Formats: sequence, C-alpha cells, structure tokens
Amino acid sequence: MAMLAAATRCRLWPEQDEGPYHRAAEPSRRTVVEDRDGTPLRLAIALVPADGATPVAGGAVDIWQCDADGRYSGYPPPNNAVVVTSQSANRTVIAADETFLCGIVMP
Repeated sequence: MAMLAAATRCRLWPEQDEGPYHRAAEPSRRTVVEDRDGTPLRLAIALVPADGATPVAGGAVDIWQCDADGRYSGYPPPNNAVVVTSQSANRTVIAADETFLCGIVMP
C-alpha cells in the first residue's frame, strides 16, 4: 500500500474512452507485445473507489496501443497524409486474428 500512496493519482472519469480502434473481443492477458518492436512499458495500475480506500476486487483494465508505425492490430496502416480523428478513422477490420498491443489486464 505504501507504493500506492506514492503513485501519481488520476482524476475520476465518469465514462471510458474507447478510442477510434476499440475491439469488443480482446484477450485477457498480462503481456500484450506479441511480435512488435519498441521500448518496453510497464504499467502499475490500482483500481480504487473515489474515497481511495481498499482496491476494487475483480476489476480489469482494457488497454490498446498502436505500434511504432501507428498501426492498431487488425486495422489498416494509417495514411500519413490525413489527420486521423475518431470521426475519420478507417474502422474496417482487415485482420481479425491480430491482437498485438491490446488486451484486458486484470491487476
């Protein structure tokens, strides 16, 4: 708990942000890298109620990240000539079996 007390605290969000490339069926796992190159990132997340008391039991965190080329698993590579927004993102799944850099993590 001492480590939790020293951690940076985030503000409460009333809803989640799914981003432009959210997929409904992501695997539950602790490592999401698969075959992607890059700099390792370790996340330490504690889910706690608003009063900061006992950590939430059975909570999960859904993470997703693009690779170094800006590509999300299952989706086509980005067009560098266009600024991608949640409205303009190409949501056509081209490889449904790809799951790199996404997953549901249960702390």
